[in-house]
Amino acid sequence: MLNGDVLTDLDITAMVASHRAAGAEATLALTEVEDPSRYGVVPTDAEGRVLGFVEKPDAASAPSRWINAGTYVLEPSILDRIPAGRRVSIEREVFPAMATEGRLHAVQSDAYWIDTGTPETYIRAQLDLVDGTHGDLPAVHPSATVDPSADVQRSIVMSGATIGPGAHLLNSIVMDGGTIGAGAVVAHSIVGPGAQIGEGASLTDLTVIGSAETVGAGIGLAGARVPGDS
Repeated sequence: MLNGDVLTDLDITAMVASHRAAGAEATLALTEVEDPSRYGVVPTDAEGRVLGFVEKPDAASAPSRWINAGTYVLEPSILDRIPAGRRVSIEREVFPAMATEGRLHAVQSDAYWIDTGTPETYIRAQLDLVDGTHGDLPAVHPSATVDPSADVQRSIVMSGATIGPGAHLLNSIVMDGGTIGAGAVVAHSIVGPGAQIGEGASLTDLTVIGSAETVGAGIGLAGARVPGDS
């Protein structure tokens, strides 16, 4: 079982082998992060048994920097631990109870891992695929159209997108069929599929424009979501 917003090179075969060797009922993958305060830290003993969970600890007091990486190997008996008739968080209810019983194990991995669940990390994951960090794919799709006078820096331009004359892109994503008008600025932001950004518009500070939405000419948005509940 794995979280759908995680991008990783985790060796699943090795993880399953470790799970079976330990005779565990469930095994978590752990990854090391620089700042554990955004995550749940998972301390373990020398045999890999999970000792508990420390949710979003202060960086200075965190017992380690190893966090739940969102990939699990589970025995069918886990289903019997999930109460019927209500919503249950396996991470917040089932796993802590198993840790108390010594039935929950973990394996540490230094494989590439990124949680793409926020606009900031989604952009970083995309750029990792083109800047050599995690791949060397072309940043501009062959079917995209980029005007020679446009300035595209550390950005992804997907299939069928159009970047107009004098437009400026920096650390941004323009998805399939998106259009950036002449002189528009898109910095640290995401333009959804088929969205249209008007001439001279400005998108900054992790602005996210939804599919087929339109931003009018000359409009400036900083940290915005269009539509508002996207």
